[in-house]
Amino acid sequence: MIFILDQLQSLPGQGKALHDLCREQYLPAAAERGLTLVHSLVSPPLWLDDDSNMLFFLWSLPDATAFWRKNELGRRNPAVHDWWAEIDRLTLSRDRRTLAGPADFARLADG
Repeated sequence: MIFILDQLQSLPGQGKALHDLCREQYLPAAAERGLTLVHSLVSPPLWLDDDSNMLFFLWSLPDATAFWRKNELGRRNPAVHDWWAEIDRLTLSRDRRTLAGPADFARLADG
């Protein structure tokens, strides 16, 4: 199993708008590329009017083949690039991490 953790810091007062946009637009497109949403979390646990919220989206992929397929589909799709440019207007920062459990490393290297 491979996990992808997206961390988005909203502009002050834009946490809910950013979260809603991700759920409405990015989630269906990500599912088409093989990503499964595991968790959607917000810190602090309330929408802030005068400060930033941190949004965390944890995705899963079953194996390395699915990971590389997702990457290839994303690179070839201009809508993916447009999406990230669109949400930049609601974010202060964004970060993406790719994660896996150490016990899965050998199996993932073979995939």
